[in-house]
Amino acid sequence: MVQVKELKDSYPDQLSGGQQKRVALARSLAVKPSILLMDEPLTSLNLELKNQLMDDLRNILDKFGSTVIYVTHDLEEAESMTDRIVRLEEGRILCTS
Repeated sequence: MVQVKELKDSYPDQLSGGQQKRVALARSLAVKPSILLMDEPLTSLNLELKNQLMDDLRNILDKFGSTVIYVTHDLEEAESMTDRIVRLEEGRILCTS
């Protein structure tokens, strides 16, 4: 599902940033959670890889069916990845959309 089968014999320091993110996602989904917290999952990736992983991530999460709490400071990423946005400031909800 996350295209990491060929990495099964690799060590973490042998993986690229994108591969590390995919492995982390696979490990998270393996336990079939009803709710998944993703805290800045695409941080520190170059724009091309970030865009590719956003598309892949949307497809994977749609198929998986879990509720996902997706934390990001990037408004464009938030709008692209979610169907509902909650904006927080100092622990208070400012608005929802």
